Amino acid sequence: MNRKTLLTVSLACMGTIPAFANEPPVPKELYGSYAPAGDCTKQPKVSVRKEGVFIDSSAGKSGPLPVSVCYSCAGGARYEGIEIWVYVKYGKDKWGGDNMPVTLMFNAGEKRGALEITHDDTLRTPLGAPMTQLVKAKTLRQCRAAQ
Repeated sequence: MNRKTLLTVSLACMGTIPAFANEPPVPKELYGSYAPAGDCTKQPKVSVRKEGVFIDSSAGKSGPLPVSVCYSCAGGARYEGIEIWVYVKYGKDKWGGDNMPVTLMFNAGEKRGALEITHDDTLRTPLGAPMTQLVKAKTLRQCRAAQ
């Protein structure tokens, strides 16, 4: 391959990078609000929208949260179900990887609209008051009406 062809291919590939960078952090099918028993007048509440994932609790608001989405974590590489895991990032671990102590499992147990929150406290990462309240709630449901 000559230099001109290599340069053309390289520039063409670089043109695709912004398209990936502009994708929303969480898939559209999860957009909406989630609260205890699906009642958005209650807190804590998780809102998922184009701008990201947000928490609203009596201890305050937080977001957009830095997240990483996993489409196959609920069942492995061949998983084809509806459960989607969203890991919340909290800095780096001692090996330089993302520290993700909180997992939001949307459509948990293959139940559309169910949200289960899990917390791995192995590294004793301080979560802040809004996230701590969310972790204590453990389960939320998608709100019945747009609120």
